Amino acid sequence: MGWEPVAYSVFKDGKITFKDVEGGAVYILSYWNGDKYETVTNPFFMDKETGKIRYITANRETERMTVYRKCHFPSSAWLDERMIGGVFEGSNNVEFNDADTLHSVTEVPYRLCTSVKLNATKPYRYLRYKGADGYYCNVAEIGFYENYNDSIQLCGEIIGPPSSLEDRGREYKYAFDGDVNTSFGYKNPDGGWTGMDFRRKTYVRKIVYTPQNDVNFIYKDNIYELFYWNDNNWESLGRQTGKSDSLLYTVPKNALYYLRNYTTGKDERIFEYIDGKQIFR
Repeated sequence: MGWEPVAYSVFKDGKITFKDVEGGAVYILSYWNGDKYETVTNPFFMDKETGKIRYITANRETERMTVYRKCHFPSSAWLDERMIGGVFEGSNNVEFNDADTLHSVTEVPYRLCTSVKLNATKPYRYLRYKGADGYYCNVAEIGFYENYNDSIQLCGEIIGPPSSLEDRGREYKYAFDGDVNTSFGYKNPDGGWTGMDFRRKTYVRKIVYTPQNDVNFIYKDNIYELFYWNDNNWESLGRQTGKSDSLLYTVPKNALYYLRNYTTGKDERIFEYIDGKQIFR
């Protein structure tokens, strides 16, 4: 929860200049008092393209914030993006020759569990998730439900393409093992899928899915604490125990935020809340 020095300089003619400081990050101006660093400004974001500085100053006005992650590294974005182009299909033929597309993934999943309401017009014996070409069908968890308000998943035989020894620990069954931290990854970039045989024709009205992830989403029963930067300190906005895959807080607008998980995980990253979304810096 501290700041790390990346550049230093001295005053000259009443001005101070820092050289070779890269943009696209959040900074704060500090001085060394002989014992520790003392911050003297609010945090500011420096645009990588223009070099313009924008101060991040907590507002007295408040807003409701929905938190879905405690951290997100730019390098991990490819995990979320791997579901784009994937489709959920229903069929009454085990070869899926007559498959109907029930849902297409068109956006990056932004939360641990994405829930999709289906307009079921007919029952299917077989349902599957088929990954987009080039993305190895990466998916962490899938649940099929007979009704939208149901909390108990439909059961059946887990089906998928033939596996090989190289797939151990990443077989298609891991998409239905109830653990969002394990995942299925097909051995080839194309042709991967995983699904379920209900053994009878069944109406499916809800699908819930989780992308392969960096284990930094919000988890049920984990203990969290949200902070915001104010008056040269991180001030707590309170602790919460996760009841689902999100947290709800009342926060000062336009502040710099920081979420800690006291239960598990080490990755933490500051973020802003802009237009209803967490923007990690």
